[in-house]
Amino acid sequence: MTHVMEPIHEVKADKKVSLTKIMVMTDFSDVSDSALQYGLAIARRYDARIYLTHIISPDAYQLAEPGVAEMTYQKMRQAAEQGIADLLVSGRLRGVPHEVLLQDGNIWLTVERLVRQHEIDLVVTGTHGRGNMKKMLIGSVAEEIFRQADCPVLTVGPRVDGEAPQEVQQVAK
Repeated sequence: MTHVMEPIHEVKADKKVSLTKIMVMTDFSDVSDSALQYGLAIARRYDARIYLTHIISPDAYQLAEPGVAEMTYQKMRQAAEQGIADLLVSGRLRGVPHEVLLQDGNIWLTVERLVRQHEIDLVVTGTHGRGNMKKMLIGSVAEEIFRQADCPVLTVGPRVDGEAPQEVQQVAK
């Protein structure tokens, strides 16, 4: 008995994808580095601006006594400023319009505000791939962002091999 499969109907997009403003989240880890590579490849393809974003969350220091909290915050701020300086000096963003957003606050609320303020088309973030128990205890920034954002979110996991393609290929029409 021969079974003939019906052809799969192609879904046609009504409009072209427009990516002019891409927020790339960084915590200066290896997975953030991978996310930046993907964000840069997409930005080059679409002639988009990168908003390199790092948010210092009070979760890391707010429960300490005031003197210790202030000292911890200052160290976190200095480390963030150094991390951003290192990225800028590395030349990886060369040739791509970019802006640095170093912010303080609750991560999701700050991301939400920045997405609206800068009219972001895409958020790119790395995910550390923590297990359920660790995620339950410390949360997942990437998950919080992709579940709540009102724009597309690209997450780059810790098991992504190799570098992002230098150029994102346009699909032939």
